[in-house]
Amino acid sequence: MEDGRLDNELTFEDILKIFRKRFWWFFLTVVVTVAIALIYLFTTTPIYEASTTLKVGSSQQSSVVDIFGSQMSSGSSKISTEIELIKSRRNLEKVVDNLYLVDYFKERSDNPENVTKNGVIKIFRRIL
Repeated sequence: MEDGRLDNELTFEDILKIFRKRFWWFFLTVVVTVAIALIYLFTTTPIYEASTTLKVGSSQQSSVVDIFGSQMSSGSSKISTEIELIKSRRNLEKVVDNLYLVDYFKERSDNPENVTKNGVIKIFRRIL
């Protein structure tokens, strides 16, 4: 032991020597990796994904028994459908536009140039 350290312990200078000695291998690895990533990005076909929610209105009920029977059996599915409709992007965009929420958040933000309509919509979607 010399100066309180072991002989087989690596120091920062040792690591820098290793890096300098093998610099071209590190550089070549980075260049090849970036080239492969760029080739992949420019040659693959982009995959797009979309989703939608349909609300199907029920037909008119003929009797009181039919009305209450259908309400009791499918109440939770109607509620979940209404929740999904409320959380839909289209409705949230209308809320943000009608209440001028982007301007509101820009006025109260420390960094107003980072406040966007998409960001406000994402915040409200998380809250809901």
